[in-house]
Amino acid sequence: MLEEVTGAALMVAMADARGEGWGLRKIGTSAGISHEQVRRMLAESRPAREHPAR
Repeated sequence: MLEEVTGAALMVAMADARGEGWGLRKIGTSAGISHEQVRRMLAESRPAREHPAR
């Protein structure tokens, strides 16, 4: 349960930092994970975009 809470808090903090213009490497360094892991985690947390019908 604690891991879920801290994971959710990390996701919010990373999304906020990204929104403030932080780069993936800076976020990763601050979080203690690789910038690629940051990229994957942020991509997974975004809702899927709906593609308009053609």
